[in-house]
Amino acid sequence: MPLKEIAHPFLCELAEETKETVHLGIKDEDHIFYLDKVSGSRPIELRSRIGDRLSLAGTGIGKSLMLDMPKMEWQRLLRKKNIST
Repeated sequence: MPLKEIAHPFLCELAEETKETVHLGIKDEDHIFYLDKVSGSRPIELRSRIGDRLSLAGTGIGKSLMLDMPKMEWQRLLRKKNIST
C-alpha cells in the first residue's frame, strides 16, 4: 500500500484536531516534495499543492526534516535559501 494511502487517515485526524493544514512530504535532495495535503478549518489556508517541490529551508515540514542533518548541512541550505530569495 502506498505511503500516501497509509498516512491520509492520520493527516485527516490531525487536521481535524488542530484545525490546521497538514502536509505529507518527502525529502528530495534540497527540497520537500508534497505527497498529500489536508486543509484545516481555519479561514486562512496555505497555498501549497500536492506535487509542489519547494526548498527545505523555506517550509515548515522541510525545516523539521533538517533537524536530523548535521549543522553544516542546514547552514548550507539556509544560505542557499537566502541567496535565492
